[in-house]
Amino acid sequence: MLSSNSDTVAVILYELKLSPALLSYCNDDAIEIDNSAAERGLRSMAIGRRDLIVDLKGPAQWRRL
Repeated sequence: MLSSNSDTVAVILYELKLSPALLSYCNDDAIEIDNSAAERGLRSMAIGRRDLIVDLKGPAQWRRL
């Protein structure tokens, strides 16, 4: 009998939580294994936003975001 606080139970529950996503990936050829393309697409917006915030604050108040 396993305790509900054991690491083994935690791993099994974690796998059960993720198994629908894994099955979707295995059954659908259009799903990518990673989201690098989406992250690259969003990076330009994020960098542009950061630059805008820095420009609006002015040189005296620049801070690392």
